[in-house]
Order: sequence, then C-alpha cells, then structure tokens
Amino acid sequence: MIISNSTPILHLGKVGHLDLLRKCFSKISIPEEVFFEISAFPESLEAILLHQALAEKWIEMEKVPLAPELELFSGLDIGELKAISLALKKRKPLLIDDKAGKQVAILFHVEAHGTLFVILEAYHQKFITRNEAIEIVNKMMRNEFYLSSEVYALFLELINER
Repeated sequence: MIISNSTPILHLGKVGHLDLLRKCFSKISIPEEVFFEISAFPESLEAILLHQALAEKWIEMEKVPLAPELELFSGLDIGELKAISLALKKRKPLLIDDKAGKQVAILFHVEAHGTLFVILEAYHQKFITRNEAIEIVNKMMRNEFYLSSEVYALFLELINER
C-alpha cells in the first residue's frame, strides 16, 4: 500500500496509465481532499479513471484529520497536508510531486516519491518496457507535467541502466 497526493493520479490519469499505480502498489489510499481536487473536472479522463478505481476498490478514500505537527506548514495546499497526514497515520510511503511537500514529508520521516518513481518502478517490475516508460513520460510532459532537463536526463540515465 502507498498513499498518494493528487499529482501522480492526475498525471498518470491524463495519459491513461493510472493502472500503473495498481500494478506497482496493489492498494492506494488518498485523503478525501485529493478526491475532491481531481473530481473538480468530472468529465476529465483522470476523474473518470479515479472513480473507476474507487469502484473497483483498489483506491480507497479516507477522511483524515490534519496532523497537529503540520498545522504550521500553511504554504502547502490542504490536499498535500492531508496526504502527508495520512502517510504519517498509516506509516506508509507517499507519492507526491510538489518539492516543498516532499521536503515536509521527509522532515517527518515519511518516505516520499514522485510520479517518475511510479514509472521507474513499473519498468523495473517489467509491467512496461523501456520504450513505453519513455513514451509515458513524454506524453505526461505534453500534458502539463513539468520536468527540468536535468531531471529528464537523469530519468533517461536510470531507465537505460537495465
């Protein structure tokens, strides 16, 4: 099981690869704020795929209180704070792309990874090929997923190691 913030679901969903989360982690838990954020555009592919995943019960939504130790971090949005709170509560790793959110999670000893981690994990577990992994990242970048040239180069280096 892994906890997810909205961005991995949004980015993988937009390109039709939300299923990589299930393949890699079996169960995903999200705070209800993440559900509301993604469902704001109910006709979007990512919202439709999220609703299907909830119906199939491989993504579960939870109401979680804000961890008191996170109340000081007003620079993060409520979805990020609640996702970190859920990861703290369940003592599970977290998927989050926001750099500041990731740093706060790590500050509280939460193992935190981004969407690229999911793609690399899917590749390492042989759910997708090297070429499919690269194509998924390229599609995500064409759909508002930002990667610096340095991070993209590192991704290509990691994907070419095996």
